Amino acid sequence: MNKYNIPGLSFTIARNDSIKIKRCYGYADKETKELMNPGNCFRIASISKTFTTTAIMKLVEQGKLHLQDKVFGPGAILGTTYGTYPYKRWVEEITVEHLLEHLGGGWADFGNHNMKDQSNDRDPVFLHREMDLDALISWAVGNQPLKHEPGTHFQYSNFGFDLLGRVIEKVTGMKYEEFVRRTVLQPCGITDMQMGGNTLADRLPGEVHYYDSQNDPYTLFDARRLYSNGGWIATPTDLVKFIMRVDKFPQKADILERATLDTMFSPPAFNPDYAKGWFVNKYGDYSHGGGFPGLQSLVVRTHDGFCGSVIVNTRSYKAVFGKKLDELMWQILQAISYWPNGEI
Repeated sequence: MNKYNIPGLSFTIARNDSIKIKRCYGYADKETKELMNPGNCFRIASISKTFTTTAIMKLVEQGKLHLQDKVFGPGAILGTTYGTYPYKRWVEEITVEHLLEHLGGGWADFGNHNMKDQSNDRDPVFLHREMDLDALISWAVGNQPLKHEPGTHFQYSNFGFDLLGRVIEKVTGMKYEEFVRRTVLQPCGITDMQMGGNTLADRLPGEVHYYDSQNDPYTLFDARRLYSNGGWIATPTDLVKFIMRVDKFPQKADILERATLDTMFSPPAFNPDYAKGWFVNKYGDYSHGGGFPGLQSLVVRTHDGFCGSVIVNTRSYKAVFGKKLDELMWQILQAISYWPNGEI
């Protein structure tokens, strides 16, 4: 925290599907001197994608959706609702699985989150702030040609997960947030997660204050468009409760069947580091991080029985901060000499 000038930090760790440790340090709000506590919630940014993926896999399990279903075009899930038909090259080839694996062929995030840069060669979620999400989808489909044939090239796309939110709504007839709440959050025992707002005045009860040295965390993004790619607000404990129910560990029943989990965590052969909405590795660890101006978040499941999450209310520009949070979690685990039966 001293090294990276972090105002507040909160983490939760579970072992064998039982929450063992909750710890908080520093300030939820520096101005009011409000100390961080386990109930403080944060924007979780791209960890939201893991909830969207799980909702998609629930629909696959129910037979209401297939990973090979096409997204755009006559007879596809979203049909020709967005943009002007006929579509540009490759758009009608995009499948649900392509979007889950960031293999859609374009609309990519290259790490440039400067909203003042309005060049069209960017992830659409960072462009045209005057547009709502539906208008933005129509604009992107019509004006941002795909650069690669879908399924052949990994390019991380926030916009692609916004499309998956619209897929969920089309298939279920429900709002994205409500479907996730009913089919993912409630079965995990999570009751307080909500979608976040934009401004300081929009903060939810218990939500931390965000601090950033380079960008204003209260004007940079539009919550309407963070949506299914990055819009959720949660505590680290919420994230641990969730990942414990998709972790394949035997102590608590998972909310998806084992075969569905195997599919969700299986990456394409040419890109072994990212499966369907999750980063994976050869050891059997699953994780996802998130970062916006004013926050950095991480949730991880390790192959040897641990689930954990850590969130801070700033973003460091001195290092690859997600990597540092991952290192911190491993250091914490290695420093613990014994695990009592109850929470400590």
